Formats: sequence, C-alpha cells, structure tokens
Amino acid sequence: MACCYIAASMIAFIINTCDALNVDIHLQYNESLDPSKRSKHTDDDPFPLEESAGPTILSLGGMTCAACTGNVERALLGLEGVQRVAVSLPFQEAKVVHDADVSKDAMVSTIEDAGYEAKVGQRTPTQRIDVLQQAKDLDNLSKAFSASSRVSTLLFALGTGADLVGWDGRLERLLTPMGRQAILLALTSTIVYLYGAFIHKSGWGQMKNLVANMNTLISASTTLGILVSTVNIGVEGPRTAFTYFQTAAGLVLIVTAGRYLDLLTRRQATNTSVGLYSLVQNTASVRVLGQKVGRPAFFENV
Repeated sequence: MACCYIAASMIAFIINTCDALNVDIHLQYNESLDPSKRSKHTDDDPFPLEESAGPTILSLGGMTCAACTGNVERALLGLEGVQRVAVSLPFQEAKVVHDADVSKDAMVSTIEDAGYEAKVGQRTPTQRIDVLQQAKDLDNLSKAFSASSRVSTLLFALGTGADLVGWDGRLERLLTPMGRQAILLALTSTIVYLYGAFIHKSGWGQMKNLVANMNTLISASTTLGILVSTVNIGVEGPRTAFTYFQTAAGLVLIVTAGRYLDLLTRRQATNTSVGLYSLVQNTASVRVLGQKVGRPAFFENV
C-alpha cells in the first residue's frame, strides 16, 4: 500500500508539471509563429481578421490526462497540411497551424474520430472560467465517489467482512450460497458500470482508432475480473469459488478518488488563470458604429 501512495504522489507531481508546461506552451505559442502567418491588422484594431491559413483555435472536450492531449495532437498532425499543433489540457483547446486548404470541418471530424469533442472557435471568458474550474466534473465525481463508497462498504460487509467475523454461515443460511454470490455480483456491477461509467466511456471511446489508454486497461481488467469470478462460481460452486468482486470494486473506487483529487489539484493550480479571465470578462468591449464601447459583464449572453 505504501508503494501505491508513493506512485500516486509521483504521478500527481508529473501531471502537475505537465499541466504547467502545457499552459506555458499555450501562452507562448503565438510568439513562435512565422510572422508571415500572423493575422494582419492595425495596432488600434482589437478585432484582427484571420488569414485563410491557420492558426485555428479548436475548443475541445473529453480530455482527462496528458495522454489525451497526445492523442489529439497525433490525430491532427496526421492530417495533410497541418504543420503544428499545441494542445492545452487545462483550457481544453488546441491551436493548429495549417495550410489554407485544410478544412476546419476535417479537423473537427478527426478529433471526434479520436474519441473527443471539438468545435471551431475559442470559448468566451465565462466558458473558459468554467472549464478551468471544472465544477461539473468535480460534482459528478464527488457524487460517484460518495455513492460507490457506500455500496463498497456493503459489498465488503457481505463478503470479506462476514468471512472474517464468522457470519458467512449465517448469511448463506439466510440467502443461500448462490444468493449471496448473486448479491455480491450485483453490488460489484453497480459500482463498476454505473458509478465507474466515465472510466469505460473514456477507455473504449478511442478503441475504434485502435488507441488505448489507462482507462481502457482498467475497464478491461475489472470486466475480466467479474467474468472470471462468475465462471469460477459456476465451475467450483458458490461456496468455494475464488472471486474478484471486491478487487474490481476497490479498483474503481481508487481510480474515482484519484481522478477527483487530480481535478481538485488542477483547479487550485489554475486559480490565477481564473482571476485573469474574470478581469477579461469584466473589461470586455464591443464596437457600436465603429466606436469601441465598454460594456458590463452581465451583457455576456445578450
């Protein structure tokens, strides 16, 4: 268990380091562009016109780790005419430098085929704040972890817990041996496939392109554990069969907790960026009959 904590700490450190580098690359990206490919505009024009060639900004969805940013980058670089790609995990977006004949729809389709969401254009400051804070994902993970913890407690009580205190015989007389195993299977399936649905969605969403990630391995291992346990019960009998129900449920519980803590840490690390985008939102402006006019933030969605 100590090794698990050490590994988790090192993984968290690596993730935070990669995120920091990713943001830095994102901020410096325009500085590295060929001046001939930058938008041509006057210094007093806050709304520059894009040339037909890139860079194109794509707003993304569904990326959860550094491996996801790598998948998106490789997918876009596989398009003919794409020269350079910078993908930001915290901002959930990609900047693509490409030839003029590269279709934006083709870029969106390529990303969707890789298992992620994509739209052309940059999010508004309000939307970027929401992405950085990841409130929706944190809320979903918190609910999933809380529910899976309660079900896991019941699973342990009816499984190993009952065996340790000598109540297994009473349970089997009350529920029958097969009935007890059926309940354990139902509880495990609820944890793995209901509360851990995000793992399977992420893991298998990319398999149509023959791309696997850590969630794919977790999904496959938990499913295999449940299948092997079910076969063992049928072959060896419900009393003596060796099962992996609690192992599979525990793995999903740990992954859910780790994912929640990862998002929470990433959210705290982006508090400065959230403050900056709040300032951008509050000092936004529009053009009215050619004049630059400030407007309050509550006109954001008007």
